[in-house]
Amino acid sequence: MFLSDEIRHPASLDEKIVYSADLKLSKANVRYASADARTTGEVLGQALSGFSFLATPPSGSFKMSVLLQISHSTSSPFKGPYLACQTDNEGRVFSIVYGQELPGSPLLPFVTDDGELHHLEFTLNDYLCDLVKHRLSCRDPSGSSRQLNFPDEALNFTNWHVQGIYIGFEVNDTDLRAGTSTPGKVGAIEMGMQIANPKLIHQNGQPYDSSSCHR
Repeated sequence: MFLSDEIRHPASLDEKIVYSADLKLSKANVRYASADARTTGEVLGQALSGFSFLATPPSGSFKMSVLLQISHSTSSPFKGPYLACQTDNEGRVFSIVYGQELPGSPLLPFVTDDGELHHLEFTLNDYLCDLVKHRLSCRDPSGSSRQLNFPDEALNFTNWHVQGIYIGFEVNDTDLRAGTSTPGKVGAIEMGMQIANPKLIHQNGQPYDSSSCHR
């Protein structure tokens, strides 16, 4: 379940953009059918906010869309970045899904919370900065994998804009791995979230220094 909205005046990421919200998990219950289901990560509950970024440089040399996912709480034992990429045959149109927990970013425990809402705040530019440092492994329409660096124009944050936002949670209780010995349901997830005061603020006149973002 997600709440979503498009941004009427897309904001350029060469200036600081801050996202904040007050939230808590009103319900967070997870059950595993086996010890293996606990360790594989196939049973997952996650509260998150997502943002769509778009890069269309003046040269028209490429078009790149990014779905950024910021986790607020997760039942998964696995931490670290998630990066998936698809491209066309010419390597000019990119579609990327990216998730990361940056150092110092707030992450709530996956437990039912009977207390007050927690104020969370994130600078979206920091996530783009981390993303462009990665080398891309992108699949083309034939299924082949290409190893690519971000184009030089993608390192110019003036070419990037925030297009939309969504807030919600995702759950999975089924082992979908190819060749798994435990197909079907391997657990159960119950989740609820309360959220208030979501804000996305484009801080005009506050340039974001992206000089440290280059590989």
